[in-house]
Amino acid sequence: MKLYTRDSSYPVKRFSINVILNVLHTPGVGHSYFHRHTFHELVLITCGAGIHVTGGEQIRVGPGDVLVIHPCRSHRYIPLEDFELTNILFETGDLNRLPRMVRNLPGFRQLVEPEMDGCRNPAYHNRARLDTSDFRKAKQLAQRLHAVISGREGEWESVARRRFICLIHHLSTTARPLQASNIPDTRLSGVFAFLKANPVRRVRLTELAALAGMSRSTFQRVFRASGCGSPINHLLRGRLDQAQVLLQSPALSITDVAFQSGFQDSNYFARVFRKQFGVSPREYRMHQLKVEK
Repeated sequence: MKLYTRDSSYPVKRFSINVILNVLHTPGVGHSYFHRHTFHELVLITCGAGIHVTGGEQIRVGPGDVLVIHPCRSHRYIPLEDFELTNILFETGDLNRLPRMVRNLPGFRQLVEPEMDGCRNPAYHNRARLDTSDFRKAKQLAQRLHAVISGREGEWESVARRRFICLIHHLSTTARPLQASNIPDTRLSGVFAFLKANPVRRVRLTELAALAGMSRSTFQRVFRASGCGSPINHLLRGRLDQAQVLLQSPALSITDVAFQSGFQDSNYFARVFRKQFGVSPREYRMHQLKVEK
């Protein structure tokens, strides 16, 4: 089994992050061997189709899919047609240095943290999917990170770390985890569609239960079993996601953001936001504006 080390995979030995663009896998032309590496690997599938094999599990992957692979995990790709990857390489310390508000994001915990616990479940497949526009932005962020690391101009290391934070934050807030253990009950599909289309609307549990065709108690039990927590917490996360987007607009006051995100009390909004992300809405906005520079 081939082992990729930092010395063989990093152009700058003292810097722990690297980006490899346009890695091509072609059917029948190598790349089908199992391998592992001494660093974390975040993979963006940019085009084509293939099968990712790890822990005895085979998962078909295609454009918009995101994989996170731990150093201890052996894996390989089986190309079904020509397909390309963008690989972002980093170490555990890079994740530990991320701002608390990023590490506290539910999306970060779902996508990355299972790979930080020592690979206790070798069949666990860290996979998520991005919508077209979100995936386009993820590729752009990866390309910008690659340009900084390749150029090595000025204070490039600090700029690269800020862009790495921006990429991980984007994936943590937009990628939808795709895990076999968390496939929702099909009866909930209408509920999820309704909540996504109406993130700020005030709704009652009885209304959501009726959409699913269940009693209130059955609905709560089935919803929790889907891996999405309670219906109320899921709705709250949707509103906080909406708030994160609105906070990127300097023209909106914090009170405006609260109301447009479905919160009737801006003080309550600030408390919930800090509890979820570890920073106030104002601090979050300042950080985002700094990262985007």
